[in-house]
Amino acid sequence: MNDIANDVELNKATLYLYFDNKEDLFFATVLRGVQIMISLIKEEICNSKAGLETILKFISAYNQFVLSYSDYYEIYTYFQSGRFDLGEIINGSYIEELNKNARHYTTLITWSSLCLDYVSPYAIDILNIRSELSKILTNAIKDGIEEGSIHKNLNPIDTAVMILLMVEGVQNIKPDFMKILETNGTNREQFKDYLEKSIKDLILNNED
Repeated sequence: MNDIANDVELNKATLYLYFDNKEDLFFATVLRGVQIMISLIKEEICNSKAGLETILKFISAYNQFVLSYSDYYEIYTYFQSGRFDLGEIINGSYIEELNKNARHYTTLITWSSLCLDYVSPYAIDILNIRSELSKILTNAIKDGIEEGSIHKNLNPIDTAVMILLMVEGVQNIKPDFMKILETNGTNREQFKDYLEKSIKDLILNNED
């Protein structure tokens, strides 16, 4: 906190008026990044007319966030690395509630109502936004199923989580896997395009 205070030309006591500790300050920075991310996604999908279009625009906006706000994405990745123990936010009632609503695909679980002991309010807001990202994809998949463009046998929640994992994972390809791709003549952007096409092929309804 001393180093941070010096960098921003404030004294340490002033910093503690706004943040309880270094983790709170870090989470506040991550929160700013995910707020930008979800704003980009909502702006991109606002005029979508179909579920599949929403999903593809969601992926495009996410990739744009990574390119345009790489510093924010880097600390967001660190937030997800397991360095911080956020498990206390989740308890049995959360799992029970999520499973109950898996049949409806519309309920957004808010993390603030699930907190047991103290957890940074910034961390709770980050997790609420991550939950909202999942809801956007879940509802888009549900819409696509109702429209007939997405395969009816897909579980919207499971598929939404799968897409999020794939989209986030492609941003953090391990060096050895990246080397394999490059040996095959595939760069990172080409692999992202391939992933997007693969997601589309996986969820499209090709029965007609």
